[in-house]
Amino acid sequence: MGKAANRREQLFDRYTKNLRLIHPDAPDVIGCPICKCTLTRGDLLGDNPRVTLAHTFPRSRGGSKTCLSCGTCNNTIGSRFEAALSQERTLADWWNGRESLRVRAGGSHGDVALELHFSPRRETMEVREVKEQTNPRKWENIVAHPPTQESPLSFIIPTPDYGDLIVASIHSAFLHLFYHFGYEYVLHENTVPVRQLLLGKSDPWDFRQTVSGMVPSPKAPENLPEGVHILCEPEQSACFLVIQPLPDQIKGFRTVAMPGFRPNGKSGYSEMLQSGESLQHFRAVTLDQLPHITDRLTNPKYKGIGHGCWDRTFRTEASATDS
Repeated sequence: MGKAANRREQLFDRYTKNLRLIHPDAPDVIGCPICKCTLTRGDLLGDNPRVTLAHTFPRSRGGSKTCLSCGTCNNTIGSRFEAALSQERTLADWWNGRESLRVRAGGSHGDVALELHFSPRRETMEVREVKEQTNPRKWENIVAHPPTQESPLSFIIPTPDYGDLIVASIHSAFLHLFYHFGYEYVLHENTVPVRQLLLGKSDPWDFRQTVSGMVPSPKAPENLPEGVHILCEPEQSACFLVIQPLPDQIKGFRTVAMPGFRPNGKSGYSEMLQSGESLQHFRAVTLDQLPHITDRLTNPKYKGIGHGCWDRTFRTEASATDS
């Protein structure tokens, strides 16, 4: 049995025990955190198992934490949005002069493949022919008749779809919270809007205010480390904040607001969706105990630990305000 198969089996044991904390009569099964389909232990078997490892953040961006999801959600939803994040990184590499970018140019000069090399220091761009993808006669025509303002060489620089980037960021944050809180979080009624988005039943643009680092987007909180936090001020915007790294070439982080527990976690997230709180003045609590939470997902003694962390945060803040 390979490492991936061992990891799937270990996580299956963890999540089936965690599911029984919420549904004591559940058999030896787990549910996909996104579509909620039932997965049995037999679904671990075969060359293409239905139970798949899902990275909470794509491997292409340094993600190492894994949870489980069904193959359909992982291969369709996960792969599509990982591609958007990969394209974002490719564009950042090119813009910072680290990699070339390939495009196809059209216009009166015909269809040719080009390689763009951008120098941010000199603010210049060098254009080269991609010989194996271009008809030599067309390139000779460009050399003999250089582009002019009246007859330009036109091309489009590919950019990631912003809708896909929004959903990719929320998808990653959702799996991140599943990794830490298990079914207590993903089966909570407050997360229904997120699941509807991930299943393609909502418009990503309606969620743009919950993800910073997008255009347009709210101002991202500063000085928060990567990981999970609870936004407790402004009180009307109470929610989880998941801080994600941006591509290496882009300074800063991407902040994703996610529904919290309790009624204030639901109303706070709704406020973020509707008004796009800028978070210029805020207070957030970092959940330093998250590694311990993950280790306790299967222990009945710690049933409801996610709600406990949420409640304790607001009790602590209330006590600090009163004093």
